[in-house]
Amino acid sequence: MSILEKKMTTNPYTQDRFFRWTVIAFLGTIGFSLVGMLLLYIPPVTAFFAPVLSWLIKIPTWIYMLLMPITVWLLYLPHLGLRKSLFFLAWAVFVGTIMELLGTATGFPFGKYFYTDLLGPKIMDLVPYFIPPAWYAMGLLSFDLATRLGHTGMQRVLTSSLFMVLWDFSLDPAMSYAQTFWVFPEGGFFFGMPPENWLGWFVSALIIMLGFEYLGRGIHPTLTPWVPRLWFLNAAFPFLVSLVSLKIAAFWFGLFASILPLLAVWAYEHSSTLKEPDIS
Repeated sequence: MSILEKKMTTNPYTQDRFFRWTVIAFLGTIGFSLVGMLLLYIPPVTAFFAPVLSWLIKIPTWIYMLLMPITVWLLYLPHLGLRKSLFFLAWAVFVGTIMELLGTATGFPFGKYFYTDLLGPKIMDLVPYFIPPAWYAMGLLSFDLATRLGHTGMQRVLTSSLFMVLWDFSLDPAMSYAQTFWVFPEGGFFFGMPPENWLGWFVSALIIMLGFEYLGRGIHPTLTPWVPRLWFLNAAFPFLVSLVSLKIAAFWFGLFASILPLLAVWAYEHSSTLKEPDIS
């Protein structure tokens, strides 16, 4: 282990402090965005901020998208170490970039879609730079949740890929139906999205999880309570965007889908506790 790796992995106080600061900023950004959206229902407020309205949407979203992978990186760095953390990040970002570029250029495997300018500059003028790191952040959290179910190998790969699709039940309706961060021009039956979008999500997540499992050699179960909390926060932000945008059906779909992985983990841990022998 290099000196840098030792410094990064043997000072939990520093890691914990940075992580907590990042979480506070993360929560603040989510709160600011939601309150700001609510205030825009007041006509005088909308009129006052009209000249800079697009930036009031862009900047909090950019900060949120930036903090998402940073928060997950800081959470897992002491657990995974520097080399493994770098591999997981690089692999997920690489796969996410390739799949998103393929999708926006050809329509495969997500269906035809394109990103608007709300997420900022784009790779090859197609995919915002913020998008691939989000695959890393939610991919690793989903992988950890599957690990908490006692899963390893292909069972963990498939379960974590399914968790990513469940996140999309909240994300896509908020960002392409309630708002217009990306657009499916041909529409679809699920809040304007085509059914192949879910297949694309599952395939993309599957490739990422295969790399985590077999190239990165998986992860050991983490004891931190922040994993389900961060997973739910990242799922809650979009379905709350649907709520404040008055897309009530999208809100309920997102809420229900977001709860399922956490219920599965809670039920497994609860049943495991009940099976433990009483040695008192």
